[in-house]
Amino acid sequence: MQLERHVMSFITQYFEDSENGGLYHIVSEDFSHALDTDKHVDDQFNDARIHVIGAMISHDPDAIADAEKAVNAVMTRFEDTTHGGYFLKADRNWHIIDKNKSLADTEGIFGILMHLYEVSKKDQYLLQALQFLDTAVEKGWDNTHGGFFSLYHVDWTPACDTKDLHTQSGMLQHMNGAWKDGIDSPYATRAVYYKNRAEEFADFILEKAADKQNGGFFTSFSANWKPLKKEKDLAHIASLALTLYFQYHNSGPSIWGPRRGSHAFTGRPYPASYRYLGPAPSRDPVNAKAFRYGQTVIDTADILIEKGWDTEQGGFFSQLTEDFVPFDRNKILSTQLSCLMALNVAFRLSGFHRFKEKIVQLVKIIEDKCFDEQNGGVFHSFSPDWQPLTREKACGPNLLVNGILSMLSPIINNIDVTRETLYLSVEPLSQSIRCGESAQFTVTLQNQGFAPAKIRIGGLSTPTRWMKPDEKIVDLSSHEIHSYSLLISPPEGIPSGTYYFELTAAPAGEVAGYVSAGGKLIIM
Repeated sequence: MQLERHVMSFITQYFEDSENGGLYHIVSEDFSHALDTDKHVDDQFNDARIHVIGAMISHDPDAIADAEKAVNAVMTRFEDTTHGGYFLKADRNWHIIDKNKSLADTEGIFGILMHLYEVSKKDQYLLQALQFLDTAVEKGWDNTHGGFFSLYHVDWTPACDTKDLHTQSGMLQHMNGAWKDGIDSPYATRAVYYKNRAEEFADFILEKAADKQNGGFFTSFSANWKPLKKEKDLAHIASLALTLYFQYHNSGPSIWGPRRGSHAFTGRPYPASYRYLGPAPSRDPVNAKAFRYGQTVIDTADILIEKGWDTEQGGFFSQLTEDFVPFDRNKILSTQLSCLMALNVAFRLSGFHRFKEKIVQLVKIIEDKCFDEQNGGVFHSFSPDWQPLTREKACGPNLLVNGILSMLSPIINNIDVTRETLYLSVEPLSQSIRCGESAQFTVTLQNQGFAPAKIRIGGLSTPTRWMKPDEKIVDLSSHEIHSYSLLISPPEGIPSGTYYFELTAAPAGEVAGYVSAGGKLIIM
């Protein structure tokens, strides 16, 4: 616990306003003086996030209390108690100087509250997150053309007539989070509402933002969803991939918590006191709509590494043209971090080595090129060959970089974070028959991976001499389902009793692991 507090202090101390509290927005290269003393809402939320993450790692009561104090303080300072939502900026003395509302700049508060709820188990933080989402959806949604504007006045009237992909992705993330964290709570009805709303909104985004000619997505739009700029911002595209990973799981397999295959699985044991609050994993095959969301995650990650990666200097460009030619070749650290998060979920979803390879390469580039070896901290913007364009230190990336790199450490260290991609079920689970009769079951097999697979049902299946067919080899494309009838005929004269059977499925070839499903026969 003392170490965690030291690490948090080390991260924030160079930006701290020792007189008034909070963090400055920009400081000098050597951290000797502040260059921008204003308090930006996203910086302060990210500071609170560090406290919450520390509590999630340790589950220490003191750390949880510290996180609650940090979150409550920042909410009090920026919350608009009249119109709802949060202001964007205060001066050094905490006087609000920008009363506009940006759902992109304040998106962190939703996740912070949800994580604080998860670790504290206090419903009040879940309720505050849902109330923020309610306000944003009720007051921010464009009832004419759909979607959310990039900026609002203090009273939630639009302050611009533009929309951007990042804002839409963030709001879709919140809707998915409302379901994920809200279903096992007193607010389950609202959680179900947002689950359904998220599916509608995901389909809306994919329709409106898609570049139907060149592929990928536009990232800047007019109020009626006409692309304003044909350039494609990679950070925005990466944020959509991350959000659609959540959409895939909420619509499909629903793997959350410290389970292998979830977005934040670390491979570490979780504390004995840990208690998961969230939806149960699905027991059904993944449906076609969920597959579409998952495939879009994979396709988008492929665009990032095939079109957005600088093959000469490494790292991701900031923007591409409409047809995927580098438009802005400079490197922005926040873009690199966004792309890392997208590749993280794409790898966890698919297990494709090409995504892991880019994660490893990019982590090394960030460690070698972005950190200031002389003064500490990280620079934010770079030339194409990774020379810092500005040498002052921005608060946001300095708060985020170590946490994101830490999240990638299981992948870097070759821990298996991918999920099981074979689904096998037998129905019904039990049948009663008379001596001399046979029983028929339905077997369902699905390849839930994102590449074709040859699958063998057999090997460890038993008792195979009772089964017809006794084994099968099936070629399945991504998320394809294969069902067949299994006839089980016990040997003649077998006594009355209960008899169990099991089927196993694994990729054809040498078996390193398998999935199983079974049932029982009751012979009367």
